[in-house]
Amino acid sequence: MQKTDKGFTLFYRDSQKLDKLIYLLTEERGLFIAVAKGAKKGKNRFGGSLEPLNEIEMNLYEKENSEFPILEKVNLIENNTPIFDTIDNYNYLMAIIEIIIKLTPQRIRQDKMLRLLKAVIKTLKENKQQVKKLFNYFLVWFLRIEGYLPEFDTCYKCGKKYESFNKFYLSSDGSKILCGKCKTKNSIEIPLSINNFLKVSKSMPPINFISVKFDNEKKIMNFLLKIVNINGEININSLKQLS
Repeated sequence: MQKTDKGFTLFYRDSQKLDKLIYLLTEERGLFIAVAKGAKKGKNRFGGSLEPLNEIEMNLYEKENSEFPILEKVNLIENNTPIFDTIDNYNYLMAIIEIIIKLTPQRIRQDKMLRLLKAVIKTLKENKQQVKKLFNYFLVWFLRIEGYLPEFDTCYKCGKKYESFNKFYLSSDGSKILCGKCKTKNSIEIPLSINNFLKVSKSMPPINFISVKFDNEKKIMNFLLKIVNINGEININSLKQLS
């Protein structure tokens, strides 16, 4: 059965002798893997359209009982390879790709995730020096969309309100907020500037968000990455290269 779809290429890896497995995030299928037959040939019908984060329109052939659909035809909508032009941009973008692939459920429509990725890419193309800021924006929205971000309002154990905390913490499983008295040995300290960051990121598109300055932005990033690692139970390889 032939079907069409639109979305973004994320990553590819070798399959059989001349084929590649392509990770895609699309309008109809969400995150899934397709086979690009003959994509490893020096000259092939896909050209450079399968490079990471290109926006494409595709024709897929889905055979009954086959593990992966076959990517038959690709039309390049938007070439986004220029946003990978610096080491920092490359590392942060590959981290975004790796997070989506490893923590997003497959074969479920991901309209919000697709809009988030599209907005981040569009903003970065116009503001290439803002990759760290946009990475933070992606992280907090990814965690919201996937339900990994806890409510920062009251201590889970004693009910103490966030506003009265001198310091507050995240439980080791990433699901609960704890005050200083109720924290446990493995609790993770939360940057005090996180509340303002959460409010602003929720109310602004990325093009406006990149102009706002926050206290302790590096600490906020590291904290959000800890939530990613807790929920993924993995170490995101690309994150080790971030400056």
